[in-house]
Amino acid sequence: MRLIAEHYDIGITEPTVLIHEDDCASMGVREGDHVRITGRGCANAIASMSDTLVPRGTIMMTGGVLGACHATVGEGVEVAPAPVPDSVRAIRDKMDGLELSDEEVAQVVEDAVHDRLSRIEMSAWLTALPIRGMTSG
Repeated sequence: MRLIAEHYDIGITEPTVLIHEDDCASMGVREGDHVRITGRGCANAIASMSDTLVPRGTIMMTGGVLGACHATVGEGVEVAPAPVPDSVRAIRDKMDGLELSDEEVAQVVEDAVHDRLSRIEMSAWLTALPIRGMTSG
C-alpha cells in the first residue's frame, strides 16, 4: 500500500511507525506487527495504530525509520506486512525449554543487532535465557 511519509518527533529507540487503523486493516496489519517500508531504501519497523493521530493514507515515522528507508517528508512509500524474523521461532523455542542450534542463536543475535526484533521479542529472549539456560545444541 502506498502511503505518504510524515515525520513524528518522539524519543523512542525502537523502529516504530504510526499508521491509521483503516490502512492497517486494508493491509492485514495489527498493532505490534512488523512492517516493511520501501522508499529509495528499505526499513522494517513495528506498527502502531491510531484513528486520530494519523490521517488515512499517511505513515508517521521516527527520524531513524525515515532515514533508513531514504524517504523524505511528503513522499510516497510502499508499506507492506513484513515477515516475522526466523529468530522469533527460536525465541519461542527457547521459552519452551528447547535447546537451540548455534545457527539459531547467531540468527537471534543478528536480528537483534539489526533492529529486526521488537522490544517485546527481545524481552522474551532476555527473560528466557536465565530461566531456560544459555546452552545451544
